[in-house]
Amino acid sequence: MITSRRPSTLLALVVCAGIAAGAPGQTACNIPDDVARSRNISESDRTLIRDCVNNNRAALAAEYDAVRRARVAMLAPLRVSGVSIEFRAAYSAEAERAIAPLVRSERDDVAINALRIAGELGTEQGARLCAAALADKRPGVRMMAAAGLARTFSILHSDATMTAQQIVRVLSDLAQAARSEPDPLVLDGLAMTYEAAFGLPTSTSELAQARNRALLDAATEFGKRARDGKLGPEAVPAMLRISLSLREPVLNSPPPPANVLREVSGMAGDFLAHVLRRTSARDVGETERAQLGVLVAQSENLVSFAARGLNAAYAPRNLSELVASGRDTDFARRALDVIGAEGELTKQPFGHPRDRFVR
Repeated sequence: MITSRRPSTLLALVVCAGIAAGAPGQTACNIPDDVARSRNISESDRTLIRDCVNNNRAALAAEYDAVRRARVAMLAPLRVSGVSIEFRAAYSAEAERAIAPLVRSERDDVAINALRIAGELGTEQGARLCAAALADKRPGVRMMAAAGLARTFSILHSDATMTAQQIVRVLSDLAQAARSEPDPLVLDGLAMTYEAAFGLPTSTSELAQARNRALLDAATEFGKRARDGKLGPEAVPAMLRISLSLREPVLNSPPPPANVLREVSGMAGDFLAHVLRRTSARDVGETERAQLGVLVAQSENLVSFAARGLNAAYAPRNLSELVASGRDTDFARRALDVIGAEGELTKQPFGHPRDRFVR
């Protein structure tokens, strides 16, 4: 089965940029592991943090090898097992002052390196730097900004380093980026960022609302992108990734709120309409056809799962087999039973406009 690219372009960018743990020639930061784990950061501990950042500040904007060594040194304290939230906060306050100007550097390697550090901070300061860089003119920088945010969200799975309000502000920037991102590879990176956001904890009602906001934004923005008719074959991996990553949260018990489930079903319908347009164009290559078949299967699954959460039922039409086998006329006919003006998605409990998918 062809799915979105798990060994993602983000990972490729990270490797190409030289972001690898344990690189040789590190500039040591003399911060003991017990300080990184401490929940009571003393003034002497803050001095160690300050020295770590200051000793590497100049190197972060120097020649490539020095940049790499400085990055590895600054990340080392954050890679200690059991890093405390208090240490992250103290470390982030110092590091942010050093890397904030570098995120806007005209040198790609310097900006990308700074964003890598920002994402590993796992704090609001680092997340805001990454979020702002989603609007950078350079695709490689935007890609690393997405990767940095994904890493921050991953840290939030276990460490409450940001409030729900702070998370929502970052999600607003992420939604804006998904709404306007022109590069299909970066769009795939944004889908990966959302995938990490879907793992946010729901231990409080505020955090649960933030997570639901991520689900709603992802379905809304990716649905709009499919609906505007401008996404080509290169964007299918992003659509595959977001449809697959929505599966688990939609299946959660209890399910997401009804408005989220309806929007997920709408996005799935938008994806089916995208496949209908592409197969009607009759210029679909073998690789794209295989991907579109998987996209149809994942989209039908989402409709079925959303229906279940809405206390209804949807019987899949096995539309993916028609696409994969090239039976485009049959696919078009059966797809309209789902996304046409009288299709299931225009009826309750979904209730989407009659002309949302096919005009």
